[in-house]
Amino acid sequence: MRPLSEKGPIVVHCSAGIGRTGTYCALDYATDKITAASPLSIPKVVKEIRNQRLHSVQSMLQYLYLHVCLLEYLIITKATNRTPQTRKFQRDYEKYLKKFNQRTAK
Repeated sequence: MRPLSEKGPIVVHCSAGIGRTGTYCALDYATDKITAASPLSIPKVVKEIRNQRLHSVQSMLQYLYLHVCLLEYLIITKATNRTPQTRKFQRDYEKYLKKFNQRTAK
C-alpha cells in the first residue's frame, strides 16, 4: 500500500462491500494505528470496522490475510525483523492457502 493523496477519504468497495473491502479497511486502519504508535489489537480493529460495516472481514482466510499483511508491514517498516517464527507463520499461511485453494477448486 502507498498513499496516493493525503486529502480526503479513500473509497474501497468489493461485491458486497464487507469481505475484501472490510479486510482492506481493517488493514488501512491497523497500519494507521501502527504509524501513530497507538496500541494495536487486531480483534479490536476488526470489531471497530464491524461497528461501521456489519460482517466486515467475513472469513478466517481474510482474518489470517490481515495478520500476514500486518506482519509484512512491520517487517518492511523495520518495526520488527524477519525471524524463524515469522517465517514459519508465513509458511503455515501459504500451506493453509494452498489447501484452501485446492478445496475450493473442485
